[in-house]
Amino acid sequence: MNGTVICFSEKDWLEKHAAEELAKYVEAITGLKSQMLPNLEAIPPKKSVIVVGLNTLVDSFLSKGTLKLPASLHEEGFIIKTVKTEGRTCLVLMGGGPRGTLNAVYHYLENICKVGFFWDGEHIPKLEKMPIEDVNITENPRFRLRQYLQGCVFGYTTYWWGEKEWKREIEWAAKHKLNILELPPGHLKIWRKVWKDFGVAVSSSSLSGPPFLPWATGHKWDMRPPYPEGFQDFQAELAKGNIEHARSLGFKVVMPGFLGQVPKEFYEKCRAETSFIDVSWAGFSPPGRFIHPADPLYPKLWKAFMEAYRDRYGTDHLWHASTFGEMRPGNTPEEQRNIKMNNAKMNLEAIRSVDPEGEFVTGSWTFTDRQFWPKDDVKAWLDTFPGDSIQVWELWPEFYPRDTSSTYKPVTYKELDYYFGKPWLMGFLHSYGGQTSLHGDLAGLIRRVKEVAVDPKAKKCLGVAVEMEVIHHNFIFYDLLARLSWKPDEIELDGFLGDYAVRRYGREAAAAMVQCLKQLTASVYGSDDARSPLYQYRLTEEKLYQDWRSPYSHLLSLGDRVKFIPHLRKALEIALEEAGKLGDCILYQHDLIDIARQYLGELFNLHVLRLYGAFEDWDKGAFESEAEILERILDSQEMLLSSSNYFCLQPILDKAEALPNAPEDFAERIRDILTVWAGQIIDYARRDYYELLRFYYKPRVDKFLNYLREKLKEGSKEIKDDELVPIYNKIEQEWVKKPFKVQEGEKFKGTPVEAAAKILKEHQAV
Repeated sequence: MNGTVICFSEKDWLEKHAAEELAKYVEAITGLKSQMLPNLEAIPPKKSVIVVGLNTLVDSFLSKGTLKLPASLHEEGFIIKTVKTEGRTCLVLMGGGPRGTLNAVYHYLENICKVGFFWDGEHIPKLEKMPIEDVNITENPRFRLRQYLQGCVFGYTTYWWGEKEWKREIEWAAKHKLNILELPPGHLKIWRKVWKDFGVAVSSSSLSGPPFLPWATGHKWDMRPPYPEGFQDFQAELAKGNIEHARSLGFKVVMPGFLGQVPKEFYEKCRAETSFIDVSWAGFSPPGRFIHPADPLYPKLWKAFMEAYRDRYGTDHLWHASTFGEMRPGNTPEEQRNIKMNNAKMNLEAIRSVDPEGEFVTGSWTFTDRQFWPKDDVKAWLDTFPGDSIQVWELWPEFYPRDTSSTYKPVTYKELDYYFGKPWLMGFLHSYGGQTSLHGDLAGLIRRVKEVAVDPKAKKCLGVAVEMEVIHHNFIFYDLLARLSWKPDEIELDGFLGDYAVRRYGREAAAAMVQCLKQLTASVYGSDDARSPLYQYRLTEEKLYQDWRSPYSHLLSLGDRVKFIPHLRKALEIALEEAGKLGDCILYQHDLIDIARQYLGELFNLHVLRLYGAFEDWDKGAFESEAEILERILDSQEMLLSSSNYFCLQPILDKAEALPNAPEDFAERIRDILTVWAGQIIDYARRDYYELLRFYYKPRVDKFLNYLREKLKEGSKEIKDDELVPIYNKIEQEWVKKPFKVQEGEKFKGTPVEAAAKILKEHQAV
């Protein structure tokens, strides 16, 4: 059988790369190597030909009129068109620019060939030949900017990544037609250099170590020192390679600005003649030291940091510095307003002095403190930046807290009058910290993006910002969001589900798996609610009251979420029926575990409520019955998670510790960030890892159950949180300080399919 001929141009690296990417997938799809031929003059006989980019064959088509390029073709837009000439057929994949050609290749593979590009792997269909007949597609992006990643991700998900992992992530973003990246920029090497230029040698005790760095850069540098210099240098070189790779694929990369924080050595040296302010965040004491924006040294430091980043990494003219996020500098309203307005003025001055084309980027999370940022102050602050010299990247959480008494409330473009005429991106902060439970309103997501796309008041909306805090979960949500950021107008939920099922599971199993997905969209993917299983928290009287009795804790009541349980069970049953076709598919295995762990999590929450009710009713028999159910649920969850390394923590720790010059306590730091967060934000970063469940969550639940048993014996209904906290603290500190050891034989010996089937058999829906 003849392989496919791929005709390409050698003049542009990115177009040649696009052709090479196509050749790689053609071989995987057909089993045949492609013949790569630059600048064909004519179509070879008896060959399937795909033309990639601008080359001599395309020139001949254009000159003969057999191919016409739309005048409106955007540089990232593309055509995918069947061309017939001299009795022969070929397919042209061509962009308005090199990045458009790469977009054309990935669009062809994904939408015509039904290749699936996912975080957790790829689905490659098997075809006898590549489809080239009767194709006629012209696409332009609806949104000019499609941004991906943000700083919190670097602490919660990417702390252990090396070159291989980052290369894969950048290429995942390219395959989904995103075009702006925020990448970790090797902060600490720049930090050392700039302060040295200002006559200060920064000691290792002033530098927070991984994975606390993303928060340290904006709030408090010495959260967890020391940070080995060799590891700093490795991270800086890794950052340089990542940025170069991203730009080679047509991405713009945003660079960090200066937030105002200074190391203690600089403060001690300059405090006599320089104005500083103390800025507190997350209860850390002492607070971080920031230079006052009105001080003459402030713009000089901004300029120095910008020059250092520019000289090392170049610039795409985007400088990100979210101002005083979750912080309130200043003691009086007048002083606070003075700090904010000087901050805007000096930020602009610094950017213009180094990068005249530069645009300042801020996140809308800056404005979530409604007392510190009243609407008039937001407008005045934004108006300091003339014209389009600032962009607001919205950070809107997928669920909206109902607690109307809270000071911090997410803001949207509507609340701030479409950001008062400044350019902005519609943002999505879908998951906090480690919140990997299945959640997200897919129909609502489609509706919201479409609404902005046609809103005449949203003409300054440049695009979409995908800025979650943790990644590589909820695959369907982010696949949909990436598609909406490119071209939302044609997307409907049913059509998307069908297409997604083909791309993830293949045509043979797609029809059945669509029914599985519809059960999910009728439950966890049909609501903005994002309740995590309660075993991921300290179980206290306050927590139980907050979750079950307070009318403001979540969008959905427990009664609403109980309705999810039959849908999750049905989804699991449908998925298991496809095990004969999909049992060896890693994507299917991951989804099976996701559905099963969500099912168990919802059951756990229901039975915790029943246990609590039995305790309050003094019904010891019912209490013990519910306690036994909870223990069995956690045993099953442990079994399930241990059936796949994707849901195990040890592989992550192994990779982290293998990085060049990694801190000796790197594994300890990771255990810390996933649980108690230096004792400051306990259980913020929650997720389902086998070892985390076994050695951290389950022991706390066991202690809680035993505590309630003792209370029942004592004849007391009073749950005292101050008695529980020391018990939990001991378990938590042991988790952080004491490495766990798991022998392979201790894990479940079966497959995810066997684990899921066992769960269905052993755990009823209600």
